[in-house]
Amino acid sequence: MDDDAYDAARLALDRIQPEATFDHDGQRLHIKHLASHYYLPLLISDQDKIGYINHVIHVASERRFLNQLEQYLKETHNGFKQYDWWLFSRSDEALDRVILPYYDGRQGRIRDFHPDFVFWLVKGKAYTILFVDPKGMTVGDYQYKIDGYRELFHDATGCRVFWHGGYEVRVALLMYADKADEPPQGYRAYWCDSPQAMLQKLAP
Repeated sequence: MDDDAYDAARLALDRIQPEATFDHDGQRLHIKHLASHYYLPLLISDQDKIGYINHVIHVASERRFLNQLEQYLKETHNGFKQYDWWLFSRSDEALDRVILPYYDGRQGRIRDFHPDFVFWLVKGKAYTILFVDPKGMTVGDYQYKIDGYRELFHDATGCRVFWHGGYEVRVALLMYADKADEPPQGYRAYWCDSPQAMLQKLAP
């Protein structure tokens, strides 16, 4: 890219509004540009579903998580600044094959767990892939999902380490809810109720 093309691209980005709202047929769509999200823009709906466009974030718990994350990122000393590089993305079941298999004891079969968000965080040679699911504790099979994650990514010493391209890679899972002190003792380490607490859970 030459200097003129670079300047034109930079000016185009400067003109992008961080958020816009679009109303159609009684339904409202929010278009957000969150710089750390892997895909831009983010499409968010106030309604449970929106009829005129697909792949929109419409679940209340996901919207709440994104709002809290967006506010946290505005803080001067937010914990993400400790990382050399990081991005996150909302995982779309219809498009992405981000799956953690687990055994559902109530149904007696293997099922697929689709975490709602994935974060990639790099600090030095430490690379963390973090899955975050903000559905809350009303979804009663979270224990089975966490057990399935542990079977894949934990051993007797704790979180397994994978080496790839010179990086020490760990895979983490956190469930996100308004109150993270309610689950049984064996599962509390996997729950958080704020972006700050989410990053604190990742600390060694």
